[in-house]
Amino acid sequence: MSGLTHLRLENFRCFKDSGYVPIKPITIFVGRNSSGKSSFLRTLPLLRQSVESNTKGPVLWYGNYVDFGTFEDIKSFSGEDNQTVILSFKFDEPILRSRQNALSRRTKFPDGHSKNSSIGVSIGLTGDKNKTEAKSLKIDINRNTVEFELKNERVVNFRINNIDYMEHFGTIRISFKKGLIPEFLEELEDEFIDDDGENHRITYLEKCKFEEKFRQVAILSLGKHFHKNTSRDTIKTSINRVNLYQTDEHIQNVLYLTNRTQKKFTKNLKNNGDEIIKDFKHFSFCLNIEAILNDVEKHLKSYFMSVKYLGPIRAVAERYYRHQDLQVSEVDHTGSNLPMVLKSLARHHTKNFTKWTNDNFGFSVKVAEVGQHYALKVTTTEDSQEYNITDMGFGFSQLLPIIASLWLNGVQSHPFLREQSYFVLEQPELHLHPALQAKLADAFCQITNLTKGHSSEQSSYRIILETHSKAIVDAIGDNIASGKISSDDVSLVFFEKRQGQDTNVQLAEYDEGGYLKNWPIGFFSGRA
Repeated sequence: MSGLTHLRLENFRCFKDSGYVPIKPITIFVGRNSSGKSSFLRTLPLLRQSVESNTKGPVLWYGNYVDFGTFEDIKSFSGEDNQTVILSFKFDEPILRSRQNALSRRTKFPDGHSKNSSIGVSIGLTGDKNKTEAKSLKIDINRNTVEFELKNERVVNFRINNIDYMEHFGTIRISFKKGLIPEFLEELEDEFIDDDGENHRITYLEKCKFEEKFRQVAILSLGKHFHKNTSRDTIKTSINRVNLYQTDEHIQNVLYLTNRTQKKFTKNLKNNGDEIIKDFKHFSFCLNIEAILNDVEKHLKSYFMSVKYLGPIRAVAERYYRHQDLQVSEVDHTGSNLPMVLKSLARHHTKNFTKWTNDNFGFSVKVAEVGQHYALKVTTTEDSQEYNITDMGFGFSQLLPIIASLWLNGVQSHPFLREQSYFVLEQPELHLHPALQAKLADAFCQITNLTKGHSSEQSSYRIILETHSKAIVDAIGDNIASGKISSDDVSLVFFEKRQGQDTNVQLAEYDEGGYLKNWPIGFFSGRA
């Protein structure tokens, strides 16, 4: 299953450089208080609120899910001036999957199928307390790199594979609407004569035509490999026959067959084949910059829009709730809308949810009509009596939003998941007995296994949690030992705030027997 695989923060609060942190089906953040694990975890809901809102800049620090303050609050505590905050992502995607973009139309793979690409994206941010601006954008795909240097909402430098192409473009402006990748607009001028015969010059913006500009550059640059009298159409035809994913041998055969009557070119191809192939592959990448930018934006937006987030303190349950004619399908980040979510379920979904909670947690919950209001009623497997949730202890009100989200987005949705979905959760163990914490961990593992499907080696559902719970960590190890999930399904990330320094991020892991490796000795005993 393709999707987001790594996240990295630089000059971000207590992180000078977190390094690339792997995002696996179950990703567990552990560390002492104020070590930075919450800041790292909340980056995902931060990115959701950024891509789903109309914004003037790339990141919305304060929104519906989290509040990071201002850019001044985000900058690393190192005290350096002019810091660039960098957000970096790695993901695997069939980047040419869409048939609607130009890149896909040109690309035909030898085996007839698209293939996954390993893609890296880094976004540099600068600004002050009132405004955040993009300073840089870098995309790496299949050993090719495109870099934009940005200032005052303009492109000031533009390189592909370390070759500067800014001279071939005029003024390029950038504009953010929804998403982390800006729209690139070229500033153009035109003249017209009014009714009085006076000349006027106007400036206007038009979507930057990367492909058109690079086709002109490619024809001139690749012409050195052909006879000087070779027509532009012949060179253009050769360029169109090469695509990003062909092997060198395939490209050489294509170029030879396309130009077999071009004696100088075929001679150069024989003597300097490696150089010519490298040049053609380079311009094949250049010609597809616009399509790549569009696809990267589409995928990043898709990932972050699928983030579901629950904070550390969920809403306190009420004895009665007022009727509301709302159809709600997602538990909000406080869990306050849980009654409306459960009330919105179809009858057969309610039945399935009741069975799942009974089987896995030993209780069920339903929405009951009480006069002009409704209430959440809980029944345990040990007692057939119905109780109002407010009479069941604080832990139930904290647990229910979690298991409802797990069921809605994992159990119920798994047959329909085509993209990765992310459930970000802070301290799920709060107010829960250790035995119930362990059952929650069992549910994490069950859903991870369930959402793997029949044809995917990895789960399409990502559970990313911050915890201090030994019971949860141990229960996940037990699930690995019993073979319910693989040790490869779990990423353990340990955050350590060094005195007077930034936070150090280390990776731990489980072995195949469910035992912890590279784990800080004495962490749960407080003697570390």
